[in-house]
Amino acid sequence: MALGLYSMVTRLVLFIVTISIHIGRIDKPVLDKDLKLQLDKYPILFRQDLLSGEAHRHPYLDRLGTLYMMKLRYGSQFANTAGAAWRLLFVAALMPWLRQHRIRDENFDASSHELQARIDSIKKEENEKTMLKAILEESNEDENIYKQNKQTIPQ
Repeated sequence: MALGLYSMVTRLVLFIVTISIHIGRIDKPVLDKDLKLQLDKYPILFRQDLLSGEAHRHPYLDRLGTLYMMKLRYGSQFANTAGAAWRLLFVAALMPWLRQHRIRDENFDASSHELQARIDSIKKEENEKTMLKAILEESNEDENIYKQNKQTIPQ
C-alpha cells in the first residue's frame, strides 16, 4: 500500500514538474518522447514492453498455424477443390493485379486424358479405402458380438 502510494505521488510530482517546465509549448504533447527533459520513464518502458511482445507475433506465422490447426480439425473437408475454385474467383474478382503472380504451367491441360485418368485413380483409391474401413468396422463389430455371446453361453 505504501509503495503504491509512494509511486503514485512521485509520478504526480514528476508530471507537475514536467508541465511547469513545458507550460508554454503548444507544438508538442506534454509527455512526448522527444522532449529534452525526460523525468517520467514509465511511458517509455510501457512502449518498449508492448513492442517487444508484439515483435514475436508475426501475422504470417499466426495465419499458417491457424491453417494447420484447421486442417487437423476438419481433415479432408478443409482444403478441397471447391474451396480452391472459390479462392481463385475471389482473387480474380477483387484483386486482379495478383493474376500476374500466379504460377502457370504452359503444358497444363485440364481436359487431358492423363489428368482425368489420374483423378479417376485417386477417386478409386479413396473408394477402396472407405470400403476397407467399413469392412474393418464390421469385423470389429462381429468380433465384439462373438465375445459377448461366448461370455453368455455356459460351457
